[in-house]
Amino acid sequence: MGFNWVMRSGITLTNATRFTKTQRIGDPLLQVPPARRGNRTGAPRSVPLAKRENLCPRSVPLAKRGNLRPRSVPLAKRGEPTGGGQFANFARALGTSLLTILILALVACSAPPKRTATAPTAPASPTALEPAPQGVLQVAFLDVGQGDSALITFPDGKTMLIDGGETSEGVALVGKLRRLGVQQIDWLVATHPHSDHIGGLIQVLKAFPVAEVWDIGMPFESPVYRDFLLAARGARSPEGKRPKFRVVRRGLTLEPAPNVRLSVLAPSEPLLTGTRSDPNNNSIVMRLDAPGGSFLFTGDLEREGRARLYATRPNLRADVLKVAHHGAENGTDRAFLNRVNPTVAVIPVGAGNRYGHPHRETLALLQGRRVYRTDLHGDIVMRLGADKKLQIATTRAAPTQPTAPTKPAPAVGVVIGNRNSKVYHRPDCRRLPKPENQIRFRSAQEAEQAGYRPHACVQGE
Repeated sequence: MGFNWVMRSGITLTNATRFTKTQRIGDPLLQVPPARRGNRTGAPRSVPLAKRENLCPRSVPLAKRGNLRPRSVPLAKRGEPTGGGQFANFARALGTSLLTILILALVACSAPPKRTATAPTAPASPTALEPAPQGVLQVAFLDVGQGDSALITFPDGKTMLIDGGETSEGVALVGKLRRLGVQQIDWLVATHPHSDHIGGLIQVLKAFPVAEVWDIGMPFESPVYRDFLLAARGARSPEGKRPKFRVVRRGLTLEPAPNVRLSVLAPSEPLLTGTRSDPNNNSIVMRLDAPGGSFLFTGDLEREGRARLYATRPNLRADVLKVAHHGAENGTDRAFLNRVNPTVAVIPVGAGNRYGHPHRETLALLQGRRVYRTDLHGDIVMRLGADKKLQIATTRAAPTQPTAPTKPAPAVGVVIGNRNSKVYHRPDCRRLPKPENQIRFRSAQEAEQAGYRPHACVQGE
């Protein structure tokens, strides 16, 4: 499947599955031999030419030598009446005509159809996941279901993996990284310790050499986070040593390639506490600047985290925005979009998720901008080359019909806490603690003020 390139505001877009042009294949019906020199009409001769001394072409077999008259019709059989011979000749002529029509009809039916351009549906294979060419900045937003993951390949070949989806996505994530040509991870970033961001990183730490691990260093009780820290401790760098573990704060900058700069905008010290979700609001937020474009990665930042971000007065303008918290209503507002003013927005979200992501409020705010969603487009690969134009390819074609916005997640009222794990649930959650371990709160805010954190059933991590 070839590319359909569209130029808008310096952005090159395509729903194709490759970054290479496709050669056109000639129509077999057009590959006919040229007419001979004596045929001016250009059409091939259907009958042999008459000899030079005879100006009339013979359409029937030549008469035997000694008989100067060609036989125009077969002789009547001996004893056959003359009238019967004429009828037989007429029948033969009629049969020949019918046979000719039948042959022409069969030829017409067997001819290959003319090639026509059709709108692409889902590609047969995700070939947009290709290694980045040398000297090109590539950002791949990977489809990991209801989770987050993005791979940055810098122009010099170094790589940064931001989040990795749930633990169940680890094997598939490793496979995608291999198709992208990854041999080692130079920077592995866990934006915050929720399982839908760090679970898949456990398998990555076991599969690839990792030079450096970034984390917010926030105390968080979770089996998945514990396994992540153990995997980071057991991982090996390209030199065979333990990877460097860095607790990241605002102000850290990185120049992984010439003219490419990555800046950490959040979290700030001290970390936020007492919010609806402290891990979300202390997410690592990063801005990536390169010739021709910029990207803003927001983790699962929510209202309190955005307010803290505004206080530091950073430059939030970006061409591409990774929408926070899978498109949840509390992850994006008009004030934030006005500050970022993105041309392209990417929503990492799982198809048919139980949280109603992305919420209709977020989709309404993003109207007028080009929106990509991993549940609709699959893996989304963006490149910035020497021409400083953004190229976008996806592994799936979006539906031709607009998709109705999903319903927002219902508001949380009374919640049930687990005295042992300090986690609170919706009353209808399938994983409620045993009755003797339950504690009832009037609201999620009351539960979090008591030191409880939300379960995935509340609004999605």
